Amino acid sequence: MLKLNPDPQFTDDVEITVPGQKELGTISLTFKYRGRKEYSEFLDWLGEKVDKKGKVTEKGKTVAEAFPEFVTGWQGMDVEFNKENIEAFLNNYPAAYLEIFSQYSRLLLESRAKN
Repeated sequence: MLKLNPDPQFTDDVEITVPGQKELGTISLTFKYRGRKEYSEFLDWLGEKVDKKGKVTEKGKTVAEAFPEFVTGWQGMDVEFNKENIEAFLNNYPAAYLEIFSQYSRLLLESRAKN
C-alpha cells in the first residue's frame, strides 16, 4: 500500500569507486526524502546563479555543504557521521559525491516498475 506522505528518510546501498582497487566499495546511506517541488528547490539551492551576461552572481554550494543536506547518516563506515568525517570521506573518495548524488536522484525520480 502506498502512503500519501512517504517516510521522511530512506536507506539504500551505494557502490563507491575506491581509488586503486578494481572492486567497488559499498556504503549504506540514509537519505532525506524530497517530493518533486522540494527536489527542484534543492537543486536551485545547490547551483550557482548566473545573470543574463553569464556573470556568476551567487556561488554554488561545495560538496561538503551539500552532502549532509541529502544524506543524513551512514552505515558501513569505520567512523561516525559528522562534518569532519564527511569532509575527509569526500576528499579521500573523489568520485563518491557524484556516485551518491546520482543514485539519490535516481531513487527519487526514476521508476523501478518493469515493463
